[in-house]
Amino acid sequence: MCSPYRPSNSGFYWVRKRVPDDLRHIIGKREIKRSLKTTDPREAKRRALSVCAEIDQLLVNAKRSLTMGAAEMDALQGEYYRSRVSAITAEADKEGWLPEHYEMMADQLADITETNLPSQLDHAAYEEHRTAAASQWGIRAIQKTLRDQGVTPPARLLEKLGERAFRAELAAYHAAYAKTYGDPLWQPPVYGTAALTNSQTLPELFTQYAASVQLPPKTVDSWRGYIDRANKYFRGKPASVITKQDIRSFAEALQQGNKEASPKGRPLAAKTVNDNYIASLSAVYKWAIEREKLETDPTKRVRVTARAKETAGIEQYTREQVATILRATRQPQPARTKQETRNVRRWAPWLAAFTGARIGELLWLRREDVRTSDGVYFIAIQPDTKGGARGIKNRSSIRSTPLHPAIIEEGFLDYWRSLPEGTEYLFPGDWSDKDGDRAKAPANKLREWIKEQLPDADWQRLSPNHSFRHWLVSECRTAKIDGDRQRVITGHGQKDVHGRYGAADVRTLYNDIKTIQSPLPPLVTQAQSH
Repeated sequence: MCSPYRPSNSGFYWVRKRVPDDLRHIIGKREIKRSLKTTDPREAKRRALSVCAEIDQLLVNAKRSLTMGAAEMDALQGEYYRSRVSAITAEADKEGWLPEHYEMMADQLADITETNLPSQLDHAAYEEHRTAAASQWGIRAIQKTLRDQGVTPPARLLEKLGERAFRAELAAYHAAYAKTYGDPLWQPPVYGTAALTNSQTLPELFTQYAASVQLPPKTVDSWRGYIDRANKYFRGKPASVITKQDIRSFAEALQQGNKEASPKGRPLAAKTVNDNYIASLSAVYKWAIEREKLETDPTKRVRVTARAKETAGIEQYTREQVATILRATRQPQPARTKQETRNVRRWAPWLAAFTGARIGELLWLRREDVRTSDGVYFIAIQPDTKGGARGIKNRSSIRSTPLHPAIIEEGFLDYWRSLPEGTEYLFPGDWSDKDGDRAKAPANKLREWIKEQLPDADWQRLSPNHSFRHWLVSECRTAKIDGDRQRVITGHGQKDVHGRYGAADVRTLYNDIKTIQSPLPPLVTQAQSH
């Protein structure tokens, strides 16, 4: 666990993570702690992503050090060798070395093993002394490579690695000479191309990715679930060895409801598999490749095809169903229902039905987002500029949508005006969850309430909150509203800049939307004044 907490003896938030028993002798402690240097819980959660990624990388490197074998030793020797060939070649070009300079430098290096020889050594002792001298020189020389790779080999391996670094140094002089002057007899060492493979798992890479791109906390939570489920399906294999066939198998298992992959063993729609699971995995792999942590992306061109029963998508409500829901908003609510819940039930369905706004857009509206222009009241849907967690789906979602006459006649403006001065949100209430999202909880409550109003509806095809949006699109077509203006009203993508409308155009949009007939007669006989 690596999440922010605030200890009793500090005003700042911290993170901590337990060091596994087998790594404590390398890390040198039982627990890693880091101060986030902030008292703001939201800022602490954002900073924790980066700090936790650093801690995870430290533990990964320690684990690599613990399990280092012949392949890792070859790779470190190869990393050192390649860096020295480049450095020697650059120095030789700068200083104008002649062929004999390369040989002279190699000879000077070889002489190191002959210095300070004790007297009267037998052959075995002589070789042991030369090996120790080479190892000590190499240990000092390879430290930068070890720091760059973030590994700390155990003492017994470090001695061998030092000796290997010494041999790699000699080989680097020969390689630099062959590169500059040519040597038909030169054969590169077998370790010359060896490189460390990334042993990090998908969750470890995801933590670093989320911190690097500053992924929103809400997205981090949802994507981590997808990544963790994939990691479990792959039995914790390093991300570098996961194949395209592995990814394809995982995607198909999700679609088929395989219990090893799918949550609760339920078959998932192709859109869910592609847009959530594959998309999150693909983002991690692309990021890792850009930073040279991985070489291949096994998610590339892997997608599942929608089954026949999936192609219908979300259906729209009928006019009768919309009428039933809107009629229910007028009925008295149970006495135990909180006022903030009553407000959402009373007005969110009307706004959803006649503006086509997404339920999240409506529940995030501030009191000041209800505005007027040219005598027309409208709602302004826009990104949050006040530090909240509200976002918008895309650029087309920024829009000014006029209020249909049915909403005005229903008394919505009276509700809006009744909100006390200083009220921040159109639907007040302590709704925010741990991520600061104030729309999720009321949206879920509204969803269940709408289902109660239509007990016989096909909820496999309908979406309680979203089917309003599809209904309005259909009503716009029936009313023969221009396609560009339809898309503006509902916040769908525009073909070009000419399809964009702002607050100054709400009269035009109002003249369109008022042609849509309400499925319910007005609550009052005389329309309320604008």
